[in-house]
Formats: sequence, C-alpha cells, structure tokens
Amino acid sequence: MMIRRKHAMLCAQFFAIFFIVFSALAGQAFAVTYSVPNASCNGAGCNTSYVNVTGLDTNISGNATLTFRAYGDIGNSDETITVRINNGATTTNVGTVNPSGFLFCGIVNNLTVTVPQSIIANSSGSISIQYRTSNDVGSCPGTDFRVSNASLTYSTAVNRTLTVSGQGNGTGTITGASPSTINCTSTAGSGSGTCSETVANGTTRTLTATASTGSMFTGWSGCTSVSGPGNSVCTINVTGGNRTVQPTFILNDPRMTVDKSSTTTSVTAAGQPVPYSYLVTNTGNITLTGILLIDDNIDGSVSCPQSTLAPTSGSNTMTCTAQHTVTLAEMNAGGNVSNTVTASSNEAPNATDTLDIPITQTPTMTVYKSSTFTSVTAAGQVVPYSYLVTNTGNITLTGISLIDDNIDGSVSCPAASLPPTSGSNTMTCTAQHTVTLAEMNAGGNLTNNVTASSNEAPDATDSLSIPITQTPGMSVVKSSTATTYTMVGDVLDYEILITNTGNITLTNISLDDPLTSDESCPVNTLDPNTSTTCTASYTVMESDLSNGSISNTASADSDQTTPQSSNTVTINFDPSEVRARTSRIIANFMSRRADQITASDPDLVSRMTGCGNGGAPVTVGGDGTPDSQSLNFSTSLRQMSASRKKRNGEPAERLDETGPSDAQPCSGFDIWASGQWSRNRTDGTANTLGLFYLGIDYHLSPSLVVGLLAQFDHSEEMDNFEGFAVRGNGWLVGPYIVARLTDTLIFDGRFAWGQSDNKVNPLGFYEDDFETERWLGRARLTGDYRFGNFSVQPHVGVIYFHEKQKAYTDSLDIAIPSQTISLGRLTFGPKFAYTIHGAGGTTITPEFGIMGIWDFDKAEIVDLETGRPTGSNDDVRARIEAGITVALPSGMSLQGEGFYDGIGASNSEAYGGRMRLNLPLN
Repeated sequence: MMIRRKHAMLCAQFFAIFFIVFSALAGQAFAVTYSVPNASCNGAGCNTSYVNVTGLDTNISGNATLTFRAYGDIGNSDETITVRINNGATTTNVGTVNPSGFLFCGIVNNLTVTVPQSIIANSSGSISIQYRTSNDVGSCPGTDFRVSNASLTYSTAVNRTLTVSGQGNGTGTITGASPSTINCTSTAGSGSGTCSETVANGTTRTLTATASTGSMFTGWSGCTSVSGPGNSVCTINVTGGNRTVQPTFILNDPRMTVDKSSTTTSVTAAGQPVPYSYLVTNTGNITLTGILLIDDNIDGSVSCPQSTLAPTSGSNTMTCTAQHTVTLAEMNAGGNVSNTVTASSNEAPNATDTLDIPITQTPTMTVYKSSTFTSVTAAGQVVPYSYLVTNTGNITLTGISLIDDNIDGSVSCPAASLPPTSGSNTMTCTAQHTVTLAEMNAGGNLTNNVTASSNEAPDATDSLSIPITQTPGMSVVKSSTATTYTMVGDVLDYEILITNTGNITLTNISLDDPLTSDESCPVNTLDPNTSTTCTASYTVMESDLSNGSISNTASADSDQTTPQSSNTVTINFDPSEVRARTSRIIANFMSRRADQITASDPDLVSRMTGCGNGGAPVTVGGDGTPDSQSLNFSTSLRQMSASRKKRNGEPAERLDETGPSDAQPCSGFDIWASGQWSRNRTDGTANTLGLFYLGIDYHLSPSLVVGLLAQFDHSEEMDNFEGFAVRGNGWLVGPYIVARLTDTLIFDGRFAWGQSDNKVNPLGFYEDDFETERWLGRARLTGDYRFGNFSVQPHVGVIYFHEKQKAYTDSLDIAIPSQTISLGRLTFGPKFAYTIHGAGGTTITPEFGIMGIWDFDKAEIVDLETGRPTGSNDDVRARIEAGITVALPSGMSLQGEGFYDGIGASNSEAYGGRMRLNLPLN
C-alpha cells in the first residue's frame, strides 16, 4: 500500500508473507521469496523510510536478489537509486541503479540489486531496506518518488522439526497419523513418549488429541487447521522453519458464580417490597445439576427457572428471583439491607454474593398544637393544650420530648417513642397554661411555642396564638356614713369604692367629684377584681341648708377605660340641729337677759326712804369686772327739787338712811327714772343690755308708797366663734308698792307684764324675727337697824322672771317651737355700815355685806351642741361685798365697792368692782 503524502515516512509496515515452494525432497535446495513493503519519499535527493522484512530463513545458500518497481522523475545519467540494508548489526549500500528512460514521472519495472549472503545470514531473521535518490527527482503528481512490487528471493535447502508442547493443568494423549511418529502423553509444559519429529520443509502432519479421565481437551494452537469432535484433530504444514503445536488439556473444573442485584437502589420505608435478581453463571467446564439458591433475608425462597446449567457460552446463565419486605427494625437500624445468597450444585463449590442496599433513613416528625380555647378572657384562666405528634418519617422515633415555652410545668405524653406505621404514628400530648395578669395587660395574643425533639429526627416546632380579649371595666360606688347634715360647716365624709370589674389592670386611676375638692385614693392602680376605697369630704355651705339636700355623683377614669359615673348619693338636710341650735341660742339669750334684768331690778325701798338729800339732781355710777362693765344713772323730780332747794338754802324732805329719827317724811307724787348700760362676756359670748326705768308713785302715807313702773330694755348678743347674733327690744309695765311694816322693817314688791320683739341670726347668714311674752314678780323685806354710827340692814327677797318665746318658721322653713325660760331667785343676808363724821360735814361710811343666793328656778345657759348646762350645778352660793362711801357737804359723794360671787359653788365664780359718783349740777 502506498502512502500518498510528500516527504512522509512510511507509516505502515507489513510482515513478510513467505511462500514455501517444495523444489526437492528432504535435504534438497528450494527457493524462498519474501514480499517487501512499499516505500516512498518527496523532495530533491529524498530518502525513503526503512521498511522491514521479517521471518527470514537465515540458512541462505548464495546471494539474494531484491527486485522492485520505481516511479519518479528520474532518467538522466546522473539520477540514481541506491539501496541500503540494515540487518540489525550494520547498514550496507548493497547497490545503485540508473533507470534510463525513467523520465517525466514514468514507471520502471524489474529494477534489481544483489544482496550479499552475509547480510541475511548474519541477521536475526529481520532486515530493514531504504531507497535513496540522487539530485532532484522532480515533481510528480501525488508522490515525488515511490517503490512498489518489491520482493526478496534466495535459495535454501533444510529439514524442519515439528514439536508437540502440551498446555493446561490436565493430561491427554497426542497421536500422529501415519507416517507421523508422534505418540505421547502431554501435560502442561512436559510430556512422555515421542512428542517431536523431523520432517522435510513443507511436510503436512495430522495429529489427534485425546483427554485423559478427569481432564478435558480444550483446543489446539499452532495448527494450520483443526477439525474433528471438539476440534481435537490438528493439521499442520511444516514450512519456512521449525513448528510447534500446543494441545491444551485441563482438569474438569465445576464452578459457578451468582450475582445478586435489585432494581431498588435505596430502601426508604418499612413494608417496602425489594425485588431481587440472581444471575447464576456456570463458570466451570462441566454441566452443573441440582442448582439451589438460598438467601438469608427474603420473603419465602428463591425461584429459579431450572436446576441444571451447561457450561456452554450463551447457555451457561439463568436468572432467579426473590423478594424481601423491609422491616421496621431494619429501617430503625439503618445502614443497609444486606442479603447474602448461597448458590449450590451437585458438582461445583458453593458460590455466594451479598447485596447491600442503602437504607435511607428520613427521621422526621411534626407537632401540631391546638386548644379548645379560642379566646383568653381572664388572668388565672387555665388554657388546655393538645399536641398532636406525628412520626412523618420512616423509622421509629425514640426519646420524644416536648418543650413548651409558656406552660405550667411540662408537657405530658403517653409514650416516649413513636413508630412510623400508619395508624400508630401519632400520639396526643397535653399541657396547660394559667394565664397571667401580665399577659392580659399586654394584650395581643397568648403565644406558645412548642419544640418536639427525639433521638433521631430534627426538632419540630409549632406555635399557637390565642387572642387575648381585653375587657377593661370599672364600677364606682359612692357612699357616705352621713345620712343627713344639720349645720353649715358640717363635714360630710364620702367613700368612693372603685372596683376593677374588667380583666386587665387599670392604671392612672383618677377620681373626679364635682362637689368635693379633696379626693384621695390610696392607690391609682387596680388589678382585676380588686377594689380601692377613695375618700372625699364636703363642708356644708349655707345654700345647702336652704336646698334641703345635697346630691352628687362621682366619676372615675383610668388609662384603659372611659369615665365611669357612680351612683348618686343624696344626703338630706336634718333641721333638728338647726332647730335645736336656734332654740338654744334664743334660750341662752333670754336666760342672760333675764339674769341681767333681775339683777338690775331697781331699789324700791329708796322710793320711801330717799326723798332727796339735796345732793346731785342725777346720780351716775358704774361698776366692772374683767368680763363685765356697766354704767348707770338715776334721777327723780323729788331729787331734782331737793337739789334746787339746797342751792337756794331751803329745807328739803329727808329720810336719811341713817335712820328715821332725823328724817323728814316724803309726800305727794314723784316721777323718777333710772337707766343702765352693761356689757358682759361669758365663754366667748358678748352681750350688751340697756335698761331704762320710768316710774310714777304716790306716797299715800309716810309708810306707804304705791306706783307704776315701766321698763324698757334693749339687748344684743354676739358670738363670733359660734357664729350667731341675737338682739331684741322689750318692755315690762306694772304696779309696785313700798310699805314700812315696822320702824325697822320695810316691804317692797312689784309685778310687771310685757313683751319683746327680737331678731336672731343662728348661723350667720340669715336672720329671723321672734316674739316673747314675759312677766316679772318681786317681793322683798328689808330691815333697818341703827346703833349710833353703826347700822345693820338684813334682807330677804324673792324675784321671779318668766318669758315665753312664741313659735315661728324661720328662713329655712324650719319650724322653731315655742319655749319658756324662768328664773326664780331667793336672796338673803345682812349688810353692815359704819358712818364716820368728819369736819365740815364730810362723812365716810365703810360697808360690808354677805348675801346668800338660792336659785330655786335656774335659767340655765346651755351648750349649743349638746344642750347641756354649762354653768355650775350648785343652786346655792354666797356673795360678799365690801365698799366705802365718801359724802361731802356740797352734796357730792363717791362710792366704791368690790364683790366676790361664787362662794360654795363649784366651777362658778365672779368678782368685780363698782364706782358710783353723785355730782350736784349747780
């Protein structure tokens, strides 16, 4: 084959194919021709690659001839082809040819060169041939220069050796057909008997192989052809060299294999059917019988189509089948589903195979949390939870534990393991949560997160959110221990009970009461179902008395609620205290006025004994104590006449107080008047009394005087602390009598009746009118004993004053009932005096007296709050008086007196002094 590529080396080489031509019998010469591969090259003076000729018979006889055909642009005398041969030891130019006529890319046949004998004889049976050109071979289509149809021919004459070489581990016999002499027993690498012979080159022999018992013939190698049963006959043509043929005997080898497989590449679930295929192969050299397969992990047994298997290729296999159902234990164990199959037969050793199919464990679980509660409404509410735990994987889960981040205690489960088997792969766990107040206050949702864990599966979680329903609420209940009020200034205490009726904490609780201003709450935060009692107070005002009741409603508010109003609390006005207070104020007013009127009752004895002494026409005096002061005056027509007469030097009527012996009798009519203004303060109450007396009398005899006396009084009383004021104008009119019973005993008495008009302001903001009717009775016995300049005037007297207040309705529409006060007093005791006559007609008279007082009917001063008497409880007491009078001849006199009242009485005393001055107004 030519390679059409310029300047390329020959890429393919062919081994020489030799032909043996029998030219003589054994020992005679014969010719041998060897084919030489083609060669080519491109370019000026190109050289072809070496081409190899192998399988040469080195027993050459004479030289060899190389014949070839050339193609190229060669033909000139200087254009030659040189042949070079390398025999493995040396390279030799064996010849040069000049192919004349080889012009313009033509072909020249049968070019020859002689190859010396030594080159082939000294080779190892292989030589390499190269063709070298001179100058420029020109340029031809395809290839510049090529050689083809080359052959190497030389003569040889030799005998050949045919050798039988046994192969295999068995034994057998080789016999040659006549005229062959080969007859031997062959074993692996050795033999016995005749196992070789010498034959002429080109001889053909027929050999037959027969296996020994226990062995078998498997084939020939080195034969020209084989035939017969089991190819046991070998035909060999011994030519071109010594030949060796190789029969192979092997021992009988019963063997088998089993290959287990499955279409399942992964096991994923208990209960999964896994199909198995078993490829049983007779790998021995004899037929196997009684074939049986046993698998250690299948359902039932292996099913095979037959129990006999020949060793023949194409018939030496069969496929058996079986199935395995995956168990939960296998899934739980993990790793692989491993099966080992054992194949057995009557002849071959057992064969085994193991198949491991990976177990794909997918341990998974879910947890679903639920509750029967759809809403949370109160702290303390117990919320039940259910947890549906499901094994969604393919293996048993163990060590199952549920942790919930917001429950009481822990989750309770009926088991700690759960198989994946449908119908048994779930369980329900339980827990509960007690709702806290903080959760209610926060609102939103009651959220729980549960985490389910096991020894195998990844944790599973679930969250449940139950809406928290906040219902803030409060109630406000207002109350008061006071059911009534009675007076301005009364303090009404209120309690406001605020209760958290909702389900969340109320904060910043505030209280508003339009009536009060001192609301106070102990706390401003309330948890559900708790209460706080707030307080407030209200001081009764003037308008509340006229309104008749006080009604008001409080309201409370918080950050969570709208303002909530309380019930309305109404406290009614109780007029009883105002009525009692008013009555007590009036009673005290009348009692003090009665005491002052009776204490200031005029001296009627002087209407008989004092007919004018020629002194002052008007007598003025005054007295006082730390809490009482008074001024008084007196005059009469007779006194003014006596004063005038004295100024004119005329004698006047006189009944001197020193005794009747030197007195002149009084006679006729007389009009007289006296007045007094006094101011007193007792226990914070100030009262003022003005009295005016106007009398007319007539001396029926020196021992009897009758007259008519009119009395006018104005009194005012005020207490800024108690907040009241009273004033009134009254009058009394009635007869009186003075009679000398003996020279030393004088009786006087009078009776008067009258009325009064008054105004009272009991509370300080309104004033009412009230009227009274009154009468007064008096009787007195006065003794007059004189012993020179010393005189004793004992007396006993009784006076009784009665005054009734008429009922009326005040400005608050309160009915003030009528009431009566009365004062009955008995006085008794002596008065001592001693007159000292001085020069020029001046007299000095010291006086001392003691008087017992018995209030047999007391006009009590009562406490305005309680109505209880505030003075002494003693009805009898004593009073002492001491004083001195200085009279001047001019008619002027000065009298000073002090007293102490309350002897023998507990918790009652009074003391004071009095001054009286008589001044003649001439």
